[in-house]
Amino acid sequence: MGSDSSPEILFDAVLKAAELHPALSMLVFIPQESSEDFQKKIPSHMHVKCIAVQQEILMEDHPLEAIRRKPLSSLVQGIQYLKDKKIDAFVSAGNTGALIAAATLNIPLLPNIKRPALLITMPAEKGNVSIIDAGGNITCTAEHYVQFAQLGALFQKSIEKTTCPNVGLLNVGIEPLKGHHELRKAYQELQQYVETWRLKKIDLPLNFIGNVEGKDVFCGNVDVVVTDGFTGNILLKSCEGISSLIFKLLRNQLGNSEHFDAIEKLFDHAESPGGLLCGLERIVVKCHGNVTPRSMLSGISGAVHFIQQNLIERMKAHFSLFS
Repeated sequence: MGSDSSPEILFDAVLKAAELHPALSMLVFIPQESSEDFQKKIPSHMHVKCIAVQQEILMEDHPLEAIRRKPLSSLVQGIQYLKDKKIDAFVSAGNTGALIAAATLNIPLLPNIKRPALLITMPAEKGNVSIIDAGGNITCTAEHYVQFAQLGALFQKSIEKTTCPNVGLLNVGIEPLKGHHELRKAYQELQQYVETWRLKKIDLPLNFIGNVEGKDVFCGNVDVVVTDGFTGNILLKSCEGISSLIFKLLRNQLGNSEHFDAIEKLFDHAESPGGLLCGLERIVVKCHGNVTPRSMLSGISGAVHFIQQNLIERMKAHFSLFS
């Protein structure tokens, strides 16, 4: 509910996820008028249960007003179940602002983290690159940028298995004095952060490579790109648009090819595990608003993988060092 796609389409993804992960138990928050019909479609061997909800948060709803006025919506109910530890992860394709607001108000933050941030991964020359923040925070302070850098690095180490992730600040130039005041301050604080770890003579949690420009994001030299949510979301949507145009032009000129299919699949948001709301003590995954069964399945599988890799426990252990 709340996405640009119908519940019927998304329910197909749930059934496919249950087939792919037979040990997985799932609760599906579904419109009250459809819940009984959907429950009947579930094979008896699947651990899937429908939870009827009476309200819906629309994409155009104001985030804070929506979660206050619609407590019986799937989004608010899902976050409440997550808060009460009735579920281990929550996957949604609904209103991003409402999801972040509900999660921030109800789910504890990791030790010393000030704000959660949306992390997404994109294909690059030498593996996936993490972009953080990709839409959670319009403006950020230097402290936020430094914390995002740590969250992104921990994600890369846990999920992408990068030993010491290269972290860069997205900026208009590579020089230290480029950008606005908070970016320049974050540059200095990240240098100090890395130096502090170096003096401890233990393995560095990340390698700060300085500022990176937009053209550097996919060259393979940076593993984590740190930015604010406004800039990060524009970067994400621009990449989706330009990749779609490039493949369309190539197919028009060269025709269809299985090689194109394989490469295009890398850039298809339906193959992405969705955006992880980093900085919380629970797993919240945001799928694309224009979600398909394939992208919802990827989101569910992504959440399962994050749980299996003990992502939250690793992040909590790192930030507890500074408590």
